[in-house]
Amino acid sequence: MILSRLSLSNFRIHKNINLTFSDTLNYIVGGNGQGKTSLLEAAYYLCTTKSFNAKDIEAVSFSENDFEINGIFNDLTEDKIRVIFSVPENRKYYFQNDKLISRSSQIIGKYPVVILTPADHAITQGSPAERRKLVDSIISQASGTYLEILLDYNRILKQRSIVLNRLRESFTMSSVAELEAWTEKLIENGVELIHHRIKFIDSFNKYVSDSYKKIIGDKENPSIQYSYLDDKTESENINLFQSLINEKKMKK
Repeated sequence: MILSRLSLSNFRIHKNINLTFSDTLNYIVGGNGQGKTSLLEAAYYLCTTKSFNAKDIEAVSFSENDFEINGIFNDLTEDKIRVIFSVPENRKYYFQNDKLISRSSQIIGKYPVVILTPADHAITQGSPAERRKLVDSIISQASGTYLEILLDYNRILKQRSIVLNRLRESFTMSSVAELEAWTEKLIENGVELIHHRIKFIDSFNKYVSDSYKKIIGDKENPSIQYSYLDDKTESENINLFQSLINEKKMKK
């Protein structure tokens, strides 16, 4: 899908602007503080339902009560997207062809997007969590199954943390049983995520190598390695995952 039109109302410094894009390559040129990044942010909203660098309320123009982003995507069909954020309601609305979308997972992957900002140096220089976040973002746009597993994993992790906090306050056998149930689900989903990531890295390495050679030549041969629980069978992964959780539990 190609973003062909974009219109903004009360979005950062853009009070009212309408743009039509080429279906090939587009350059956005302007001085500092003229709203170039805001245009990219607006396109990112249309593709993912959210901003890549700020809270929704921060994108509302000064002294205004809402912002609105409209976009048209073209491919074999045409999709009209509208994003509205209301300050008084502190709520965001996302419409696809005039239909209100309630879950971001219904949109992610529908309009694939890649964003590169100065903050992304953390991908190579930051913690492993930054790199996992990048991989999760890419795979989620290509696989709805992976996105659902990831969302479920985060939900399970949150519920398990609640039970752990409850156990610290009051130890009961029912809470212990509930903790074991959440831990089992966490391991199951965690192993699935790892397998998907390993499969992605294996296929992505070729693209990295080919792209690098076009720039540098054959002087170097870069590669990406995902070593966590690698080269192990599913049963071995599950056992190792369980031992790591138990080890962390004993330290606490």
